[in-house]
Amino acid sequence: MTDDRITELRSRGVLVQKDSNLFTIKIGSCGGAGNSSLLRRIADLADNFGDGSVRTTTRQVTEVYNIPKDRIEEALVFMEENAIPNSYSGTRLRTVVACPGHPVCRFSIGNTQELAREIRDRFSGFSGLKTKIKVAVTGCPNACAKPSANCIGLTARGSNSWDISIGGKMGRQPKLASIKLEKKSREEVFSIIEKLLLWTRDNGQPKERLADLIDRLEGQLPVLNSI
Repeated sequence: MTDDRITELRSRGVLVQKDSNLFTIKIGSCGGAGNSSLLRRIADLADNFGDGSVRTTTRQVTEVYNIPKDRIEEALVFMEENAIPNSYSGTRLRTVVACPGHPVCRFSIGNTQELAREIRDRFSGFSGLKTKIKVAVTGCPNACAKPSANCIGLTARGSNSWDISIGGKMGRQPKLASIKLEKKSREEVFSIIEKLLLWTRDNGQPKERLADLIDRLEGQLPVLNSI
């Protein structure tokens, strides 16, 4: 397998493990949601191409481990034929994280899963970003999805009202969101996300997280000041 192919696969959530002869495949989701049929197909993927090892990450992505290098292409065909979604990596809008929300959680006051799916559908194809953008949606102030630790975090304030946190991140130098917008409607949420993606694309440096971009250009944020 060539280095170019390994780089291409990484963008599709296929990662080289410490033992370079083994790979991990990341299975996509939105809001951590799925069904029993998908879980069975993921189990078949793990059993047929790996050693059965599976893990769910804090980003609500399922990882299938220990797939030999010479079986990766076959595994990808199996995923396509069985409608198992990839979890994409790289400089793009990543998997949208969400708590169960309404009507599952008795504390939730917003439909987090529905909003997460619409954010994915509207913005997952946004191109030109130089960094990853992470979004989390949570249904109440308990903040189970950790909105303040994401580039863009949404917290329900009612059936059609959301607080927005901007500029959080995890990693080696974690930071909580530095900008808060209150009680925005659903359509305002989509408009703000689009403006932030455009601003990040046009002003960010390669691999510069939104939190770091905000710090670097503090006081020069017309797109945020106009929201």
